[in-house]
Amino acid sequence: KRIPIKKVGMRNVELPLQIFHTGLQKSIEVKGTFSSYCNLVEGVKGINMSRISRTLIDVIENNDFSQNKNVFAMMELFSTTLQEAHNTDNIFTKVKFDYPIYTQSPYTTLSSPEYAHIVLETNLEQKVLKKYLTVSRVGMSLCPCSKEMSLLKNNLSEADLALLNTLPSNL
Repeated sequence: KRIPIKKVGMRNVELPLQIFHTGLQKSIEVKGTFSSYCNLVEGVKGINMSRISRTLIDVIENNDFSQNKNVFAMMELFSTTLQEAHNTDNIFTKVKFDYPIYTQSPYTTLSSPEYAHIVLETNLEQKVLKKYLTVSRVGMSLCPCSKEMSLLKNNLSEADLALLNTLPSNL
């Protein structure tokens, strides 16, 4: 008896990916880390693993996603193309990348990137596409009490404290 298998595929395939950066209003290149799996329907012995990476590369090379502000359109094309290539009814695709968010320092007004970790996932079952987005980012802030602690105010000599008190309060 032939038993269907729920998940076969590849993970951590790294490819350059052009995406539209909404803050910069231009295309940027990020390193996308892709994973893709499909089910094996009853009667199918296996899949050609290289077909997954080849399909991803073909979709990236033959389509311009750099001006498309909807990255899920790219993921949908990956999923439908892979579903056709594997002749299966269930395709899972995931891409992870770091997205630079440029922020200004409140004191110097210098801009520097802080990265948000983005994970886009699609699950195409039959003809129904489900989309998932995960965004994680480390945030930092500095309140007046943190500023005092960062200056080690409590460990300063009286002369240093007097000098500190002469500084403007907005530093």
